[in-house]
Amino acid sequence: MTPTPRTGRFLSLKWKLFLLLTLIFFAIALGTSWLTYQQQQAQLHSERLQISQRASHELTRQIISSQERLSRLAEYLVLLSTEDGSNRSQERLIQGSTRYFDRLQLLWGLDTLQVNLANKPPLLALGESDPKLVLISQKSLATEAPAMGLDCSPECKIQAAVPVLLDSVTASLGISSSIADLILDMRGISGWEIGIVTPNDSAEADLQPWNLNVTALSNRDKLLPSLQKAASTISFHGAGSYLIEQQEHFYDLTLEPIGLEGQAMNYWVILTDITDSYAAIRYNSLRLLLATLATLFMCALFFTLVLHNPLKALKKISEALPMLAQHQFSQFRQLLDYKLKPSESLLRDEFDLLADGAYQLSDELDSLDREVRERTERLHRSTLELAEQHDFVAGILDNAQAAILLQDRFGRCQSINPFGRLLVGRGELQCLGNSFDSLFGPLRTPHRQQLQEVLDGKLNSYRHETSIVDQKGLMRTLSWLHSRLRQQDRPDTILTIGTDITEQKQVQAQLQWLAHHDPLTQLPNRTGLQVALQNALIQAEKNQQSLAVLFCDLDNFKDVNDSLGHPTGDEVLIETAQRMRNVVRRPDTVARHGGDEFVILLENLNASSDAITVGQKILNCLGQSYHIGDKELFVGATLGIAHFPEHGTDATTLIKHADVAMYRAKNEGRNRYCTYSPEQSEPLRNRLDLATDLRYALQRSEMVLYYQPQLAPDGLTVIGVEALIRWMHHEQGMIPPDRFIPLAEESGLIIEIGDWVLNEACRQLASWNNNGINNIRMAVNLAGAQITDPRLISRIKHALKASAIKPESLELEITETFIMGNLEQTLSQLHAIKALGIELAIDDFGTGYSSLNYLKKLPVDRLKIDKSFVFDIGKEKDDEAIAKAIIALGHSLDMQITAEGVEDQHHVDFLYENGCDVLQGFLFSKPLPADRCLAFLREHARPCAHAAL
Repeated sequence: MTPTPRTGRFLSLKWKLFLLLTLIFFAIALGTSWLTYQQQQAQLHSERLQISQRASHELTRQIISSQERLSRLAEYLVLLSTEDGSNRSQERLIQGSTRYFDRLQLLWGLDTLQVNLANKPPLLALGESDPKLVLISQKSLATEAPAMGLDCSPECKIQAAVPVLLDSVTASLGISSSIADLILDMRGISGWEIGIVTPNDSAEADLQPWNLNVTALSNRDKLLPSLQKAASTISFHGAGSYLIEQQEHFYDLTLEPIGLEGQAMNYWVILTDITDSYAAIRYNSLRLLLATLATLFMCALFFTLVLHNPLKALKKISEALPMLAQHQFSQFRQLLDYKLKPSESLLRDEFDLLADGAYQLSDELDSLDREVRERTERLHRSTLELAEQHDFVAGILDNAQAAILLQDRFGRCQSINPFGRLLVGRGELQCLGNSFDSLFGPLRTPHRQQLQEVLDGKLNSYRHETSIVDQKGLMRTLSWLHSRLRQQDRPDTILTIGTDITEQKQVQAQLQWLAHHDPLTQLPNRTGLQVALQNALIQAEKNQQSLAVLFCDLDNFKDVNDSLGHPTGDEVLIETAQRMRNVVRRPDTVARHGGDEFVILLENLNASSDAITVGQKILNCLGQSYHIGDKELFVGATLGIAHFPEHGTDATTLIKHADVAMYRAKNEGRNRYCTYSPEQSEPLRNRLDLATDLRYALQRSEMVLYYQPQLAPDGLTVIGVEALIRWMHHEQGMIPPDRFIPLAEESGLIIEIGDWVLNEACRQLASWNNNGINNIRMAVNLAGAQITDPRLISRIKHALKASAIKPESLELEITETFIMGNLEQTLSQLHAIKALGIELAIDDFGTGYSSLNYLKKLPVDRLKIDKSFVFDIGKEKDDEAIAKAIIALGHSLDMQITAEGVEDQHHVDFLYENGCDVLQGFLFSKPLPADRCLAFLREHARPCAHAAL
């Protein structure tokens, strides 16, 4: 369709640009001129303000100079009046002042001269009356020093007074002078009109509404009208500059405070004619405006001339463009070649590029026109192929294993694939026109509402699930997706696809079951127990019922696992679960808490004794023999019982308290039950608190070492010390090792504490060496975790290097029980320690069932007889025989023997007779702090050192 040509008057783009640039440039010039004018005004105002401030300072300086001059003049007049000094009487002062006043008045412009006494009328008053001069005179009398002032009510006068000491009284001589001469002099010098204004709140003030009085003016006839005009037209804002425009004249009125004491509210008035300055500013601004406009106009004209040829080319291109709409591509290119001739342009620009682009566009459109005709032919062929593909897609839909149907916007079925028809058991004609509900069963209200929103166009898609029974009677779960298909020339339809997710649901149900159950015993696991217990607690609290939690732990299950293997252990667990289920009621819950621990939840109990009854039944059934394969096993169990609400109101607390009660029962002998009581938690809570404090004990410097001397068999010579660790708790005081060492081993802190003991013992030995205690040995007990630590050797080297002690002065003790239980693992570590030159000792020897075959392989230097064999020496023949045998055994292996627990002389005598090498015990000394141990060492012969946890 040929477009209708537009009508209207044509205006060349060249002139549009010229007019636009002219307006823009005019605005720029006008703005520049206005800004310049404002800047020059501000500069003039600033300069005038600075000049006025300097002038006010100069006027104030002149007043001060005049005051000082009057003061000197008063002193001079006193000297003239009493020049011989023979008679300083009142009469002589009055006569002299009267004699010289006329000449001084004519010479210095004096207005008033007064002679005053304190608190009395003036003795002499010459010239104009000046009541304020009395105040200056009284001030001079009071201070006995010259006084000066400036009084501007009703006219400004400069005042000065000096004290005069007469024969019998003190008087003052006061002089005042008008400020008019000073103002006139400054006017003559600067050419400004100068004056002074003072505050006056009355309605008769000279300047209203400024509430100011004019007290001195250099030219009252000229200055007063200007001040009154300014006061009536300009708001008063205190000191500063005011611009007055009067009859085509501009005046700068400046008010500056008089910088004298008591003159804070009085202002200097300086009026300056700045008409010429304003005229110069306006002339310069106008000249700048005209110059800027001329320059910008020339720029606009030059810019328009530069664009003349390009715009002409643009016009030619615009005239030729209709040819493209008429498919006259060859004629379009010929016209461009003829009229534009781009090859003749010396300097190419955007319009030349536009011409080239139009030329190329013609080529592209010509090519596109040919391509459209070719694609039209191909489209016809594609239509035929698409029909074939439609038949193929229809075949796929017919064989898809998903229900696929189309619905109109009213929810009526328009088509359904064979799989969908198979699900509903109807033919295609029976399905058409039916709603989704009538085909696949009624939907629940929320699903129906969401589907209706898709039908109404409020939602684009919606997913939900339904369950139906297929033709074989099997329950199937389908996941449905309803999607709205929008079409331009046809009403919207709803595509519904139903996928069979029956197997997925079964897998999800299995996973859900596994998340809450133990696969081995088929019992609820910890998660399932928590859910069941939480629900039971809610019902029990709601119905005011009681329930009980039984925590069961199998007694000998570890032995079964270790001896017969885990498969046999699993069979025992399965049998145990079955026996427990047979004992409890159907509503009760039996859960596997983990490992060989089970939890039984008993709900709706009539009395607390019911739980005990069930617990006894469980113990009885689990105490019976287990027949696993061809083996007969006996396991047994221990139970802990906690009741709701007596022992807890939440699941975690009840299980914890039942666990505490179970451990109490184990401590009492196993194969029994125990009901929870609050005091059972106290030891565990104390143990937990102690374990927590232990983590900060080293940081708080609460660990200390005590040292117990070791002596030669004579009981007199110290050959070593044993360092024993103590915990000085910040609240509980001294805590012995048997309370906190097991906690340190369980928590893994034993390595850190052992390192501290090793370093502190070495440091203390070095300190004693520096104090003259030499040739003693320090032994340090190593915990099992330290021995298996791969960093042990480097830690020992670091302790020796830091303390600078000899390796042979250090002895490390290892318990016999640990060595025998981990011999192969620790043998290499012991040889590495021995290679450093450190002595090794076996502590508590005789309690670990040592193998003599292994004992001879150990690089050990000393055996320490356990104190349990020393206590009863002299009482029990068996202990004497064991001690004697250990001494003989050690000596036969070239080892030294140390006996611990020596507490009476019978012990010493026996051990001495049988050749024991070192004695240690309370008979000689208890473990001592470092300072007291040093004193003990100094009292005895050569000491030796040894540190233990």
